[in-house]
Amino acid sequence: MARDADQVYVLLHRDVRVSRNARAQWYLDRLHKTFDVDDVSDDDDKEEEEELRPVGFQPRGPDDGPTCRVTQKTEVSFLALRYRIVYVLDTSPSVAGSSSAAATATTAAALLRRSLLGLCAPFRVPGGRRVLRPDIFVTVVAWSPFLTRDSSQQYVLCQGWCARSDNVDRLCSVVAKRLCAFQSQLARTNRTVQRELSVVRTEAQKMMGGLFEEGVSPAPPPGLSVPVVSADTGFVSMVRTGLLALQLLPKNSSASIVVITDGAVSVPDSDACDAMLAQLRTKTIALSFIQTTSSQYPHNGLSRMPYRGLLQFISSCTHGTLLDQVMLH
Repeated sequence: MARDADQVYVLLHRDVRVSRNARAQWYLDRLHKTFDVDDVSDDDDKEEEEELRPVGFQPRGPDDGPTCRVTQKTEVSFLALRYRIVYVLDTSPSVAGSSSAAATATTAAALLRRSLLGLCAPFRVPGGRRVLRPDIFVTVVAWSPFLTRDSSQQYVLCQGWCARSDNVDRLCSVVAKRLCAFQSQLARTNRTVQRELSVVRTEAQKMMGGLFEEGVSPAPPPGLSVPVVSADTGFVSMVRTGLLALQLLPKNSSASIVVITDGAVSVPDSDACDAMLAQLRTKTIALSFIQTTSSQYPHNGLSRMPYRGLLQFISSCTHGTLLDQVMLH
């Protein structure tokens, strides 16, 4: 006797791109119908012939066998054999100037390592015997708000690495070494920017005082020699960097962008935010965030509040997730 399925797991073909319309059609064709899941283990050498193949399910009641029935309450999860993920490491001054150790290059590499180890671990599909070991292609990019020749806004730390459980440590070692070199360049650039900002603030105070003096025409404050991207524009730029990096990874794979940041971002322009979300949803790209700081740190009193609400909203709109350090342990 077939049981109503609470969750059905469907495996996508490795070499064929399956659109969202085809996935919806698969669900509608099997609604209120019974079928058997593919009970093939990972030891069986069987070539995938179907584009969509159910490989496991969880029934609402006791498990009576491999036969299940899809209802309107059944949730269908599509599993892929190939994934492409772009990690964007936020190296803005709010991260580098944080008083917590979570914003250092070593901790960023540690968060990357824990995330990749969890992704690369083989897992058994619930309700089936198949063990999946998907191919995961990873690109790691460091992003900064400074537009200079010495420290470019994007720095590729790793490109197209096929991550496995046995080479994750080597990947993180390469990323940490290159990230330290990149942050050394950013430190010199940030030192120049902070020095010029101090001069700009001093001149601005003099200009405000000169407004009340007759016959004195205050000079405008000097500009910055290093262009700096604003907080709202920088957030959209980080996501666009991930979108560009995804185009250089293998096709016919499930795409994701993971931003490792402290969460101190500003609300982007509404038009730019709508265009960014529409592009992510059209290309079925999941945007996730790993927050490196906690809202309980005392430095938040210096206008460095993590905007968890914005990160949660964007990740939910793109079927991503919001994680922190505790969740990755």
